[in-house]
Amino acid sequence: MTKEVLVKVEGLQTDSKEEAVVVSALGAYHRRNGKYYIRYDEVTEDGQGLIHNMLKIASGQIVITKKGSFQSQMTFDIMEGTQTNYQTPYGVIALNIDTKLIEIEEFDDEIKVKLKYDLSSEGKPISNNMINITVKAQRDN
Repeated sequence: MTKEVLVKVEGLQTDSKEEAVVVSALGAYHRRNGKYYIRYDEVTEDGQGLIHNMLKIASGQIVITKKGSFQSQMTFDIMEGTQTNYQTPYGVIALNIDTKLIEIEEFDDEIKVKLKYDLSSEGKPISNNMINITVKAQRDN
């Protein structure tokens, strides 16, 4: 696959009637030691800031790191639960992540990832979630 890619990340709370959140952006891709690394930038919802994203995808584990006007790191591990501190406008929330599914499909010019996980805090369920990630090679026209 080429280094320049189109990244589409679709996140959905499966136990809610809220619409999916979709981010599409141009990004960069490389593969090293059996892991995929995808970088892309997104504009904040208010349009005032920029968030730099790094996806590190490996068999059984995905790490999503966000830096910039919003910062977080979430690790999804199929073998064990993980924790993260999630920044909100109201303060930091300690979250537990219970990864239920990681599926990775690789094609010549595309990678598809499906991630399902549950979030809880202080032993109380918060949400059931799904993220679909599609990374496609950019084509010259």
